[in-house]
Amino acid sequence: MKYNCCRAIIYILIVNIMIVLLLYVRLQMTGQQMYLSVNASNTQAQGTEVECYARNDAGGQLAQCIQSQIINSIGTVDRGVKEMPGLIVLKHTNMPACLVEMAFIDNDADAQLLVDSEDEFARAIARGITDYECTL
Repeated sequence: MKYNCCRAIIYILIVNIMIVLLLYVRLQMTGQQMYLSVNASNTQAQGTEVECYARNDAGGQLAQCIQSQIINSIGTVDRGVKEMPGLIVLKHTNMPACLVEMAFIDNDADAQLLVDSEDEFARAIARGITDYECTL
C-alpha cells in the first residue's frame, strides 16, 4: 500500500506541475504570477487544507478557490484554509501563494483517496486556479 501510494503521489505531483506550468504561462501572459506548492502531509490527520499567508489577501483568495474545488469535487474532510504567516515561502513572496495539503499519507483512507482520485485532485486544483483567475 505504501509503495503504491508513493507512486500515486509522484504521479499527482507530475500532473499538477504540468497543469500549473500551463496555467502559469497563461497567467504570465496577463501579467500575473502565483506560487503554488502541492503536498501530501504526514501528520496523522485526515482531509484537505490549503495554507496561505493571510485569508484576506490574494493568496488567501487563491487558497479558498482551490480548497472549495477539492472539497466539492472529491469530498475530502474539509480542514479549511489556514493562515500560516510564519512560513517563509508564504511570507517572502510578491505574488499570491499557497500550499495545498491534498491529504495525509499516514491516514489509510486519505492514502487510498490519493491513489484512487489522482486525476480528480489535479483537475480540482486546476479549476481552483482558474476560479481564482476569473476573480482578477
